Amino acid sequence: MEKVLDLFSLKGKVIVATGATGYLCRHFLEAAAQAGGDIAALDMPGTENKLEELTQHLTEVYQIRAKWYEVNVTDEAHMMQVRDSVAADFGHVDGLIACAGINHHGSIEEYSFEDFNSVMTTNVTGTFLSDKLYGELMVKQGGGSIINMGSASGLVVSRYPRLMTAYSACKGGIHHLTHSVAAEWAGAGVRCNCLAPGYMEHGMTHIRGHVRRSDDPKYQRELMESVPMERFGVPKDLTGAVIYLLSDASGYTTGLDFKIDGGLTLW
Repeated sequence: MEKVLDLFSLKGKVIVATGATGYLCRHFLEAAAQAGGDIAALDMPGTENKLEELTQHLTEVYQIRAKWYEVNVTDEAHMMQVRDSVAADFGHVDGLIACAGINHHGSIEEYSFEDFNSVMTTNVTGTFLSDKLYGELMVKQGGGSIINMGSASGLVVSRYPRLMTAYSACKGGIHHLTHSVAAEWAGAGVRCNCLAPGYMEHGMTHIRGHVRRSDDPKYQRELMESVPMERFGVPKDLTGAVIYLLSDASGYTTGLDFKIDGGLTLW
């Protein structure tokens, strides 16, 4: 029998991530580097300093190879250019974490068309392009693993006053995109799964209007009433699933929504 922990090793694998400097993705990449993976860290223009700091940290601490790239995930030509650079620099791509995303809170009356369109374009179109372009490389090489960032909000409607029409719609789309990609590429050895976090301690839970309420004990209690485990999630609650999905341990796992939400979607 193979050693169980060896199944979770990412040694020799190249992991690409969009939204690399975000709150959750930084932790995902640190975990991937700890597991031995080389890292291609992608994020939007203007994050150069954060990308440099991140890749330097991963290289120095874990002795892996890490390189950063600026990219606009809504621009197909730019995405293709960066994809080709990653392939040339690393030679292959074994895993993708499609983590680039934005959010706006508010009722449907408060949403402008620009708000809705920007969320859908960045989150859905950006995930589609990431899956397509890096998945094509995986198909050619005979296998790989894609992780898309969904949300519990893409599976159930958020309770008042946490209203997020566009975010819920886009995450629902990402979940079904994941299912479609998984079905299409299963025969090529490319797996595609989706993380569905619940309320997190930081990150998308605390965007725009909710920043004003996030430190209010009453508001926090109201949120926790909908979570059976009665606490916010933290990055370490997700990193184990990320390593599982990127590694050979999940070789027969595809098309799943990994609900890591403290039980939020049970009710």
